[in-house]
Amino acid sequence: MFVLQRLSRNVYVLFDVSLIAIIIIIIIIIIIIIIIIIIIIIIIIIIIIVVVVVVVVVVVVVVVVVIIIVIIIIIIIIIIIIIIIIIIIIIIIIIIVVVIVVIIIIFFFFFYFFFVCFVFSSSSSSSSSCSSSSFSSFIFFIFIFIMFCSSRNLSRKGRRSKSTTYKHHHLQHYVHHYHVTK
Repeated sequence: MFVLQRLSRNVYVLFDVSLIAIIIIIIIIIIIIIIIIIIIIIIIIIIIIVVVVVVVVVVVVVVVVVIIIVIIIIIIIIIIIIIIIIIIIIIIIIIIVVVIVVIIIIFFFFFYFFFVCFVFSSSSSSSSSCSSSSFSSFIFFIFIFIMFCSSRNLSRKGRRSKSTTYKHHHLQHYVHHYHVTK
């Protein structure tokens, strides 16, 4: 009876030890599973943070690049508009100068025509001699106008040299010769 009881006690003791061991193993497995889940959650959070940071960096870089490209395009458009405006202003100035010169030449041509045909010409002169004399007067005026403008430009810039003085002397001689022969 004692042996049976003892045996039964030993069986109970063994049963108790095995129950404690099973509980400890289950607790260890649960702890390992919790640690694995925590590690997986941390890895997922790190991946999400990295992806968000990369997306934010890419978006910022794309926005900065787009802003730089837009600024460069705006600067290029402004430069092109300024160049076009400058070219238009130069063309308008050239047209105005050409129109003024043509008007002056036409005015002086008619002035010389009137002056030569109706003042200096005699009443017996024909219309052909009048037109030829007015044409020669027109050519003479163009020559004087060109010489006068070139000498004014040179004297305005302060670059009057010996050749300019020679031009003035030559111009005075030509004017004197023209009036003497006329």
